[in-house]
Amino acid sequence: MALGTGHWALGTGHWALGTGHWALGTGHWALGTWHWALGTGHWALDTGHWALGVFQSCPKPIDNHAVHANGDVRQRIERIERYVE
Repeated sequence: MALGTGHWALGTGHWALGTGHWALGTGHWALGTWHWALGTGHWALDTGHWALGVFQSCPKPIDNHAVHANGDVRQRIERIERYVE
């Protein structure tokens, strides 16, 4: 289900971005296009806001669904939290 264009591969719960890195043009997160929805344990597309309250309080879905594609996914997530703050 990888879209092949730097988008998220929803459905497997894994990242599939070809190189294993984020490819969003500038190397930063494109704020304003994605919304983190961790209620179901998967990343979901939404209207374009960060829900870091849910993100920080419910880390278990990340452990279950997002750590396999890259060994350093958790580190990237931590960097993003700092970047957004």
